Amino acid sequence: MSAFLDVAEDIKTALLAKLGAPASGISVIVDRQKDVLSEINKAVGKVKGAAVTILFTGFQRVNGVRRASYSISVYTKPIINGDDKLADDIVEDCDGALHNFIPASQNPAQDNCHFRAECSGADLIPDRNFLIYQLNLQANVKS
Repeated sequence: MSAFLDVAEDIKTALLAKLGAPASGISVIVDRQKDVLSEINKAVGKVKGAAVTILFTGFQRVNGVRRASYSISVYTKPIINGDDKLADDIVEDCDGALHNFIPASQNPAQDNCHFRAECSGADLIPDRNFLIYQLNLQANVKS
């Protein structure tokens, strides 16, 4: 697996722990550029369902270091009733889990700030079928 997908898997592990998934009804999916829409529909279709996808979107080389970008998308039903976890709560949990997160595959031996990931914010993505928030994450990835 590429270093970029290794980091995506590390992100998934961190989100599973923070969100209490899958027991919470939230599915966390690494998008390997396959058709994930059926997985999203299945997850969101559950009574208290939501899906979080992780997509590697590219990288830039800055001072010899690869700075990778990931798009973390939170999918829920447009109207949530009762005790369902709200999309903005899930986004907040994702931000809390990932800001200053150090991917295990990049620096397992020590807490090195060089590999700390950074969430740069979240945006609401217009969609007719889902309520979607998208977080942007940047992380240094070893060459």
